[in-house]
Amino acid sequence: MTIQLSASDMAVYAFIEQYYSLNGYSPSNAEICKAVGFASKDTVHHHVKRLVQCGWLSHAHNVHRTLIPIHYPRIHYVRKPQG
Repeated sequence: MTIQLSASDMAVYAFIEQYYSLNGYSPSNAEICKAVGFASKDTVHHHVKRLVQCGWLSHAHNVHRTLIPIHYPRIHYVRKPQG
């Protein structure tokens, strides 16, 4: 079974990747919802689940902010300046 990723899936992935690169950890579902323009956090959950199934994201079950973009070079994130 092949899952086709939609433009919305890719928008969610792009935001997670960008947020991860700036902060070193993933955004919350509420932050993703606001950034991508979804009306519901359930919609975010649906897209994240698809990205995990396709191998674009990994995460620890039942732990917050553990989404890791698989295609992102993890050792090269830029820390957000303090202050």
